[in-house]
Amino acid sequence: MKCKENEDNRCIIKNDMINECIEKMIESNGIILATTTYVANLTSAMKTLIERAAIVSGSGHTKGKDPLFKRKVGAAVVAVRRGGSIHAFDSINHFFMVTQMIVPGSSYWNMGIGLASGDVSLMRKDFRPCKPSARTWRGC
Repeated sequence: MKCKENEDNRCIIKNDMINECIEKMIESNGIILATTTYVANLTSAMKTLIERAAIVSGSGHTKGKDPLFKRKVGAAVVAVRRGGSIHAFDSINHFFMVTQMIVPGSSYWNMGIGLASGDVSLMRKDFRPCKPSARTWRGC
């Protein structure tokens, strides 16, 4: 919680790239977070980013100050071999919600299913879940 106390938009832990990521997130209008799925969950690196970014942003709990990511557009993209992608997808979307971001809808969840490199690009053209989200983004 020291990150929140500092009020400098930076995490107190400085020996990794999280502060650089948070800085880029603050500067952007929209944020796309993508993760692979391991053991029915997002990667530990993505979990670290969203937890620390949520604390730094204020997450709506800083008196008299809006969260840093409020009203930015956010989209989650998940890669998976078999199952577990919904939990990873939800975890990222929960980060977007708690930081008061806007999440555009789609006709399906933004996930790619495959084992080998390139498998996702072989998915049926009529089942490209990110396309509706991309069209929605253009309208934001």
